[in-house]
Amino acid sequence: MPDERTYGFSAEDATSILQSIGTAQSTQPETKARPKSAELVVILDAALPAASHALTGATSCLATVCDWNSTTSQYVESVKQITVWNHAESTSHAEDTFGYARVIDGHYHFFGDCNAMGAR
Repeated sequence: MPDERTYGFSAEDATSILQSIGTAQSTQPETKARPKSAELVVILDAALPAASHALTGATSCLATVCDWNSTTSQYVESVKQITVWNHAESTSHAEDTFGYARVIDGHYHFFGDCNAMGAR
């Protein structure tokens, strides 16, 4: 096995470097771990009221992410949830509204269908 002189740093240095890499990877924002697509299909898990002010009064709730099953040509609810935000002052959404979430400025904006789903 090569000694420390071969690489120019000690085993303790190598351990420290690996720990730093692990810490950096574990502190990445939620959006870094997401697929390359900046849009997800979701269903609201709660009502999402209209914003009291588009800039400062956005509302939020949890939404369940849906995955496309290309074998059955259907969306399937996953176990993953994300927080979605409504910046629209004139539009609110009922629980179980189907729509999509798009990353804008580091958070998911919700764009939904007009009415909640008939059945979930």
